[in-house]
Amino acid sequence: MSLAVVTSALLGRTARSREGLVSPSAMGFVGATVFGSFALLIGFTVAATWQHLNSARQQAATEARLLTETYSAAQGIPGAERIEVRVRLREYTELVVRDEWPLLRTRAASSTAWQTVDAARTVVTSAREATVGESAAMAVVARDLAAVHGARSVRLAAATCPILPGLVIGGLFTGAVFVLVTPLVIGLPANGRNLVVMCFLGAGVAFGVGLALDLNAPFAGTVQLRPDAFVEALARFEQIDAGAAYG
Repeated sequence: MSLAVVTSALLGRTARSREGLVSPSAMGFVGATVFGSFALLIGFTVAATWQHLNSARQQAATEARLLTETYSAAQGIPGAERIEVRVRLREYTELVVRDEWPLLRTRAASSTAWQTVDAARTVVTSAREATVGESAAMAVVARDLAAVHGARSVRLAAATCPILPGLVIGGLFTGAVFVLVTPLVIGLPANGRNLVVMCFLGAGVAFGVGLALDLNAPFAGTVQLRPDAFVEALARFEQIDAGAAYG
């Protein structure tokens, strides 16, 4: 908005602006071309980043659901391994909520969380001989833990690898400058009414660019994902334990 006001005050005082040498049809054509191109760029950018945000949200929910399913499936494995796997799963989920989620805002991850989920997989793969039923349950748990590992990798990729490359971000800022400067270059007079219009235009451009950049970081910024799915998973762990004790 500040850029719009400053450029209006400076460029709107040129001889062409004062004398009105630019025809209305030329102004309309240039303005429509610049504004339409920028609107198209903003539209595609916001759509892409919004889809990126929704994908990250769905991936986090999938990971939390897999944790719950794994915790429940562990009921069928031998006692010592069951306790160890569930302890690791609970510890991992708590680490994601307490430690890793703040790190995601800086595009980092918790190495301890990686070690914890790997430890749970090691417990299953190195388990002692068991009955046929227990072996089948351990196979299910091993499969689910592998799925958790994969879902975690995808979630971290969404957090650490923004979808917008630097070239697109640079294009957004360049397009914003063109949108704000073009009306003044082609001769828009710097009167009070036009300054107000440019203020609204600058605010709209700033909102569009800011929204695209905000959505580009799903775990940071104003529109950020929260670890609600993992908090719910911890609550489900308690319910599963209570149900097993009751049973």
